[in-house]
Amino acid sequence: MKILVMHFSTNHKTNFMYFLTIIVVLSILLLSLNIQPSLSYTDNNLNLTKINLIQDQFNYKHIIGIIQNNGNKTVSHIIISFNFLDSGNKSIGNFSKQSEITTLNPKEITPFDILIFDKKIYDKIKDLTMDIKYNFTN
Repeated sequence: MKILVMHFSTNHKTNFMYFLTIIVVLSILLLSLNIQPSLSYTDNNLNLTKINLIQDQFNYKHIIGIIQNNGNKTVSHIIISFNFLDSGNKSIGNFSKQSEITTLNPKEITPFDILIFDKKIYDKIKDLTMDIKYNFTN
């Protein structure tokens, strides 16, 4: 019985070290892959914060961020849209996605992650516009 406890203890420490290493490496990657400063967007009910353009290990870019319901009503069917513009302010791509949590009560938050799958526009992106659509619900 003693050997089993010692083996479990050693394995537990090893698993913890692997977990800690993974967390540190992911944190460094996310910090180093940040391409532009954080943006924000607010309307009367929803606030988009910590919006960043990042690149993953497969060289795909993502827009990630947090949505918070600042209103006093529950919202649902939250769709976040980003329109990418080139140096002449012409649209070169529009990407949208529904938030991870589809219904937000007042003061609740949800993350979002929009994959920009068209690698041909990456070097052409010079600016972007944001829009958010949602419904009120009971």
